[in-house]
Amino acid sequence: MRNSKNSISPESTLMDIRTPKRPDIHQRCRVLVGDMRNSNIESEEGKMEDLLEILRDLHPEVDFETCDTLIDDKILDSFDIVSIIAEINDCFDVTITAEKITPQNFNSAEALYALIQELEDEE
Repeated sequence: MRNSKNSISPESTLMDIRTPKRPDIHQRCRVLVGDMRNSNIESEEGKMEDLLEILRDLHPEVDFETCDTLIDDKILDSFDIVSIIAEINDCFDVTITAEKITPQNFNSAEALYALIQELEDEE
């Protein structure tokens, strides 16, 4: 007879450990093939949608397509900025350096997208 402690199989335990509590960022981001600087309009729209999804995950109540006062109106706080930087770094494979962390670059989705494009062009 089996002991109740041993009733869980090792496979199910490993499965539980490996299952992430939140979706992996790379599953959410589109896989863009080829040179990012030569991507077509569809890919550019897809990248903007990825950025909007990152922002909506933080604040679903905000209309990021029209809001241009995210910092000025204190919609985004410092924790949000750190989260956005990490997600952008992972999703778009760019590095946002300290000198790029300015209110102007984070005041709107459009400004953030312009920053991403600028960083992609630099690489």
